Amino acid sequence: PFATVAFGHTFNEVPVHRVTNSQFHTISLAMDQCQKRGHRRIGLAMPRFVDAKVESRWLAGYLAWQYTHPELAKIEPLLVDQFDESSVLAWMKKERPDAVLANHGPILTWIRKNGFRVPDDVSFVHLNWTPEKGELSGTNQQPEEIGAAAVDLLAEQINQNRRGIPEKPKTITLESLWHEGTTCPERR
Repeated sequence: PFATVAFGHTFNEVPVHRVTNSQFHTISLAMDQCQKRGHRRIGLAMPRFVDAKVESRWLAGYLAWQYTHPELAKIEPLLVDQFDESSVLAWMKKERPDAVLANHGPILTWIRKNGFRVPDDVSFVHLNWTPEKGELSGTNQQPEEIGAAAVDLLAEQINQNRRGIPEKPKTITLESLWHEGTTCPERR
């Protein structure tokens, strides 16, 4: 047997140690930043499988944040199996968000292509911002730090001569950092 550490919520079939981002904290951070900038209609849009993969932690954070901020509009999240341009557009027209939180690649292109000016009409926050995403505002899940923590956890197992499926698997979660970008301006 080997010492094993999973990154994120991959390899869920076997109970192993893992290091991941705190999706609950990440979405709370994004919503706090939107609210601070004057947004009142903050919407979440992602394929259902993306949320299911993390045991609904995105949705849990989103709904908990809405519940604790009753002064803001309750936007129905878009979590669908058929996540495509038409489902996103229908949701945008129905819910009229002033900020969209997402981590699925083409959504920003779909929004812009259909006449929504980002950031003039609607703000956009990428929930998995990385330097390649440049100008976008978003949350940096710190993948390098997740990797470093995974190496530490693996070294701990090796040093303690622990191998195989752990009796009590550990999950280490790291919090995201806000990346300012240009797609989530003040709305006052």
